[in-house]
Amino acid sequence: MATAMTETLTASEPVDLLAKFDPIIQTREALLAAGVEDPFNLVMEQVLSHTRAICNGRENDPARHL
Repeated sequence: MATAMTETLTASEPVDLLAKFDPIIQTREALLAAGVEDPFNLVMEQVLSHTRAICNGRENDPARHL
């Protein structure tokens, strides 16, 4: 039994290499529509050290979370 990932395609069938990401894109769009904040909407404004940075206007200090 062949799966979608192992089927052999004929030369006439178009191949969309990025189609495997369609479910992830749909999930992301549904989350955004529900009001969930986009985790990829991050702006790193200034790097303060190898573990600290100012991101989206806030200093991120991992030592505070220990």
